[in-house]
Amino acid sequence: MDSNGASGPSAAIPKDLVDLRSDTLTRPTAEMRRAMAEAKVGDDVYGEDPTVNALESQAAQIFGKEAALFVPSGCMGNLIAIKCWTHHGDEVICEEHSHVNLYELASMSAIAGCMPRAVRGDDGLLTWEKIEAAIRPKIYYDSQTALVCLENTHNMAGGVIHPTAQTREICWQAHAAGLKVHLDGARVFNAAVALDESVADMTRDFDSVMFCLSKGLGAPIGSLLAGDAELIREAALDGVRDELPHSIAVVVEEMGPRPGREDLTDVYAELYVERPSQKAIVIGTKGARLKSVGSRSREQIEALLGTKVFLDLHVKIAKDWQRNPKQLR
Repeated sequence: MDSNGASGPSAAIPKDLVDLRSDTLTRPTAEMRRAMAEAKVGDDVYGEDPTVNALESQAAQIFGKEAALFVPSGCMGNLIAIKCWTHHGDEVICEEHSHVNLYELASMSAIAGCMPRAVRGDDGLLTWEKIEAAIRPKIYYDSQTALVCLENTHNMAGGVIHPTAQTREICWQAHAAGLKVHLDGARVFNAAVALDESVADMTRDFDSVMFCLSKGLGAPIGSLLAGDAELIREAALDGVRDELPHSIAVVVEEMGPRPGREDLTDVYAELYVERPSQKAIVIGTKGARLKSVGSRSREQIEALLGTKVFLDLHVKIAKDWQRNPKQLR
């Protein structure tokens, strides 16, 4: 183990030697370590981490998108985008040697329920003609094409760069055909430097963009997914947090039998809370459902139940959701 805590072959590499095995072999500088130690933090689940909020806001601004979501890895960012843009049984058109096809643990199929439609590009680059030829016909017994994934730069094609004019044509034509287009931009800043273009201009017509902080940008970990506000809302709620349907759990505190209130000892009750699009669930311990609560406020629920309630994003209803998701919609 070296002084930076590394072990294995990399620990023996002299400090004055540039290791080009991968652009992920960067190590945090003293300034990075100091920034991490001094960073302002909060609970990201509640949207209260100022550093994460600032990072996501800055990423959205740089790419000219409405919003962005910080995720631990590029694979996760790609998977969330694929899952948000598709349904089970759909096909995703991608280059045959693309990262989403070969190096992401088949998560497109295993988790998103999609099939890759691999197309051989010219030196790794897809054209609209090649993509159009791979689109499934609108026949009920065929899986349907839903998404096109491009990779820029294309890692396994030697870092080849998609010209912006070519990706724009693909986006325009795909949209005209009713398809979404996602960019695996793990190294898109490398392409931006080589083309002398801004990433905002290069990715303007993509429906979503994932880029890595841990490669050419040199950060220790992390990626971001950028797109419109609706996509990022769905990515944060549906893609990351156990697919609960725009819900937050409201856990009843100290629920116990009360004279004349035995029927309310354990309840489900729906109410709308601070965020207009989100539905909350009041949870008891046995799961009897109280339909008469409707859309009352938290204060009204507290008065009805005779006890305090509090918001809790640690999902207590996962088993119920998996057993009967319609019950919680």
